[in-house]
Amino acid sequence: MHRIVRIVFRRAHPSGSVCTLTFSDDATASEQHKYQTPKTHFHPARPIHKYHPPLFSKRTIMTAITITDVAPQTVLGMRRRGFYQKAIPTMLMELFQYVEQEGIPMAGAPLFICHETTPEEAMRAAEEGTADIEVAIPVAAPVPPGEHAPEGMTCYTLPGRTMVRAVHKGPYNTVENTYNKIFAWMAEHGSKVTGLIRETYLNDPSEVAEEELLTEILVPLA
Repeated sequence: MHRIVRIVFRRAHPSGSVCTLTFSDDATASEQHKYQTPKTHFHPARPIHKYHPPLFSKRTIMTAITITDVAPQTVLGMRRRGFYQKAIPTMLMELFQYVEQEGIPMAGAPLFICHETTPEEAMRAAEEGTADIEVAIPVAAPVPPGEHAPEGMTCYTLPGRTMVRAVHKGPYNTVENTYNKIFAWMAEHGSKVTGLIRETYLNDPSEVAEEELLTEILVPLA
């Protein structure tokens, strides 16, 4: 697990030169080379920046936009303030390392929860390093954080609600395409964002090609 934990999120949430990437002893030379190569991928502020020009790629596919009722979910999460690209890789690594260390079984794929609710808020937070950042892992039952839990960790129930759903298939740096389509669909149907946007990373970039990466996007509506 250490090998996956320490590699995956360098790709999913790159922090460029500010991120120190550490590999476990069983990481192969090819894996290390692959994930040390600088990439330009999305950062959490970007998806709700409707003012960026869309990035089109033949390698991207989006599932149909649907409305779904999402059930409540118990999660082990961490919430801090900082720069998106600095904080998220660190937080995800800490969270996965803690879960492994404590033997806590995971009950789903990792999440990013965006607490900035408008493009303007997200852009300002990204520039000032004041972003309200949360990452989480679903767990089967409540797990009170132990004495070695990282700062900002809590276990709680992520509320269920009605949400617009789409799954983006393709490189992370093209996820804006799907966000733009979701927001256009919502505008066409007279819907508005009424809560925190969630992203779920459904597969592992160390195991599949970029064209096969799946990012589930959930946008709450009234």
